[in-house]
Amino acid sequence: MDKNKRWSIFTCLLLTLLSVSLTAQVKFEREYRIKPVDVPKTAVSFVDSAFRDIPVRWYMETSSEGKSIEAKLMRNRTLYSIEFDESGNLEDVEFEISAGDLPEKTLDAIRKWLGNRFSTFRLMKIQQQWTGSRHEIYGILTGKMDPDQYPARYEIVVRGKISGKTVWYEYLFSDSGEMLSEIPVVFKNTDNLVY
Repeated sequence: MDKNKRWSIFTCLLLTLLSVSLTAQVKFEREYRIKPVDVPKTAVSFVDSAFRDIPVRWYMETSSEGKSIEAKLMRNRTLYSIEFDESGNLEDVEFEISAGDLPEKTLDAIRKWLGNRFSTFRLMKIQQQWTGSRHEIYGILTGKMDPDQYPARYEIVVRGKISGKTVWYEYLFSDSGEMLSEIPVVFKNTDNLVY
């Protein structure tokens, strides 16, 4: 094979690989601790008033979607994550739950959907998520609003098999079990997951 033909084949392969990597939906995340003085006052006051006298750890999260600020804390053996934008505007609240905590109809719908997607699967991590106005979320967190009357979403990390290959995905499901988003999870040599 002459040199020009090999160069042409190499160039075609390289362009194909680049086009595939540019179109894939992969979200990279990096999280690191920050001090409370580096957090917008509106975010600190929201967390301090909703979770009185509970130690809080603050994190900056940098991803392909931008930056956000996250408060992590434990209340009644439940790990909470409260996410804000860089200006201190509330984005969402998530907390870890088990599969048994999901409404039965929701869990059945999620398992049915995943059963059609994977030959086998396992729910590795489940978080209930609330989004909405600051007032509504504050009401739920402080017990002034009934959380069962407020629609939740569920962020679920799944390990499954497709065509004999083990894959990991993060899904977002509605409170009725409808799949809202699917993002592949890629592990790197870091402490964080790459979505």
